[in-house]
Amino acid sequence: MKTIYLAFLALLGINGSIHAQSTISGIVKDNTTKEGIEFVSIGVYSEKDSSLIAGNITDLEGEFRLENLPQGSFILPLAF
Repeated sequence: MKTIYLAFLALLGINGSIHAQSTISGIVKDNTTKEGIEFVSIGVYSEKDSSLIAGNITDLEGEFRLENLPQGSFILPLAF
């Protein structure tokens, strides 16, 4: 199993609307080669009750973006 790390480019960026929404984006990279890992599944779960809020997969460069998330604390497990 490859060792990976997650670099957040923007963590919980708030767009300032009345119903504030957040965005999480980043890149998943191989720890050894530092190359992006494609098709990694990313889930966003509520830290409060572990309910699934959103999900996405990384693109060919290992980048992902999750938009329109409610404000709060999240758990982001990765699977590949």
